[in-house]
This record gives sequence, structure tokens and C-alpha cells, in this order.
Amino acid sequence: MIMPWKNEPNILSMLLAFGMTLLGA
Repeated sequence: MIMPWKNEPNILSMLLAFGMTLLGA
């Protein structure tokens, strides 16, 4: 899997939000 978030920072934000949701933030 390549790193698409290099050109799309939105994916990074979504990943961060997803992780926080898993933590129950």
C-alpha cells in the first residue's frame, strides 16, 4: 500500500479521527 496521504492530507486527518474514535475520544 502506497502512501496517498503525501498528496492528500485529508486522508491523514480521517485516519487520525478514525483512531480517536476507536479510542473512544
